[in-house]
Formats: sequence, C-alpha cells, structure tokens
Amino acid sequence: MSAIVSAARALVAEGYYLILNEQVDIHDGGVSGVAQQGLVEFAPDATPRVVEDPSRAVAQLPANVAASVLSTVYGIELSFPLSDRIEFSVHPLRVGSRSERTVVWESSKASGPPLGASISWPNDFSRLIGDKAYGLVVADALGLPVPRTLVIARRVAPFGFGASTDSQETWLRTSPKEPKAGHFSTTRGWQDPFALLEKEDTDGEIGSVLAQDGVMAEFSGSAAITAGGNFVVEGRAGYGDEFMLGGPPSPLPPEVLLRVHHLLDEVRAVLGNVQIEWAMDRRQVWLLQVHVRSLEGVGGITLSPGRAERWIEYDPEDGLPTLRAIAGQARDEGAGVYVVRAVGITSHVGDVIRSAGVPGRMAKPIPSGHPRHIPDGFASGSNWAK
Repeated sequence: MSAIVSAARALVAEGYYLILNEQVDIHDGGVSGVAQQGLVEFAPDATPRVVEDPSRAVAQLPANVAASVLSTVYGIELSFPLSDRIEFSVHPLRVGSRSERTVVWESSKASGPPLGASISWPNDFSRLIGDKAYGLVVADALGLPVPRTLVIARRVAPFGFGASTDSQETWLRTSPKEPKAGHFSTTRGWQDPFALLEKEDTDGEIGSVLAQDGVMAEFSGSAAITAGGNFVVEGRAGYGDEFMLGGPPSPLPPEVLLRVHHLLDEVRAVLGNVQIEWAMDRRQVWLLQVHVRSLEGVGGITLSPGRAERWIEYDPEDGLPTLRAIAGQARDEGAGVYVVRAVGITSHVGDVIRSAGVPGRMAKPIPSGHPRHIPDGFASGSNWAK
C-alpha cells in the first residue's frame, strides 16, 4: 500500500489528478468489459481494460443480447444505460464498499452512430462456461427455439435457459471449452455428471455439463450454410446420435427440409454462416447446438477440401477415436482420409477431418434421390415453413 501512496504523491506533485479505486477480485468467475453505443465486450479474469489487450479474445455482443446473456448466467440485471460508454464488472457475489454485484468503474456520454457487433466464438467467456453452453445461451437470447437447458459449470453457479419440450426426458451433453466433435459423451437419460467428468476429463477440457430437455424427435440431424451460401441439411428419422457418429443419412421429407431451412435462415440472419444440430418433434424444429462456421469446398464425395497423393482408409464402424488417430497420422504424413462408407458431410466424421486440416473423401456420394438440399419449387416463405 505504501508503494501505491508514494506513486500517487509523485504524480500529484507533477500536476496530475488521480482517482484511486478500491480493488476487487477479478478471478471470481465474473467478467469485466465495456458497453458503448449498443455494443458490449467483456471477458473473465480481467479488468475493463481487457478490451484493449490484443492477446485476449473478448466476447462481443449487441447490447440487448449481452444484457440477456449476463442476466441468464449471473442472475442480475445490468444497472446502467447501455447507450453510454460504461466500464463495468459483474460478479457472482457482492463486492466492494457498496456491496453490489455490478460495479461501474467509469462512465461517460458517447456520441455517434450505434456500433455493430460481430458475434463469434470461441472466446474467453465461451471457454469459461463451455462452447456448447455459450452458443445455446446466445441463441436463446436471440429468441431462437432452444430446449430448456441447465448448465452445470466449473467456475460459475448453475444457470438455466430455454423452453420446455414437454418430453419429460433429459439428455446429458458435455460442453468442452473448445469444440471437439464427438470427443466427449452425449447420453440420452441422466447419469452422474461428476463421475462422467472424472472418467472423461482428466485434463480439465470440459467447461460445463448440460442437462437438456430431450426432444421427442421424429427427425433429427445436422445442417450448415456453406461459404457460398448454400444450405446443406442432413439427418434421419428418430434421434440423430447415430448419424452424427458416422451413420449414413436418410432421405428427409420436403416439409422437414423446409422447416430446417427456415430455422437456418433465422440463425443466419444474426450469426452468419453456421453449422447446427437440430431435432424436430410434432411442434417445431429445435436448435440443439450451434457453431459459427462455414463448410468451404465440401460437397458430393468431398468431406474436406485439398489434394493428397496417399489416402488412409477409415471405416465409420471403427468409431471416432480411431478417426482422430487416423486424421492425426494423415496430418503428420501429408496424407488424406478416405472414408469407406457414405456419411453425412455435417456429421462428426466430417468435422473431425476438417478440424485436422487434412483432405477428406468418402467412397461414394449419398445415394441418388437423397434431397440433401432444398428441393426446387420450395422457398423459405412458403406455407411449409410457417
């Protein structure tokens, strides 16, 4: 403390005016950041100056979405106008001399047009609560159809969001800090989440576990928007876990394709090119996962773009752990991965190969007649999509 006082006296002697703030714990699971002209940026384990740190990946959201996300995760309402420039912090417990959970460190009037937000992740906050959890809590804040979800996180108290599916069933989904397609368990029905973490997460890669309302799925699968703006919708009747692990997709009825297309339109309007997992019951199409990414250079038999002189074969029946080892070998040896059976481009098989950054091909395209793309004659504004 004496060193701080000495430094303060030296600055005052030079003619500076000083503001001395009390200190609060920035490593308590809360966040700090800046709100200005309709844009909010924030990160954990930092002061508001984190927005100036090029080594940090701050979360960036429109003000209304940020307010909803922070309210959901921390159970508080932001107590300051989001149109001004505010340096703030949000805490799980009351802090400071005023014993509040929201602290305003600096406030000033802002002028000029609203600032636009670019919503993307992973970022430091998505790593705090888990990648899947972040995508879904943002989707819920945007008004998209997300099943009711309870997030059991490592560093923040449990929190929930979403709408009831009326299934009276629970799916347990692990939410790693970074996307790891098919690496950790997803199970239908409850199991001990602590035993699951002890078994599968010895390195602390999982940020949270999600207990999500099940969907009484008539159809389910995955879908994406490619870099060229094309829609790819794949899946099968019933639950989609087998498809995501490498089972072949099945033809989907035009009505299902159109409803998923309509959901993709809604998501794209706010998040850009995305890849989602979806399930459709008798009520609607539900958003089970969402990732901001595009499938560039894929289609037909191409799971991942690129050329290779040598190909290492992979059979989906051998499981994703085997694929991860093969993809790593292919990366080390400059080879490609050749999948000996037809799989979905948007399945975890394709995700693992693309994440490894190696070329990927499959033995044959999806059988002719499979309407992967939206059929001619339909449009997202048709009665099917309403």
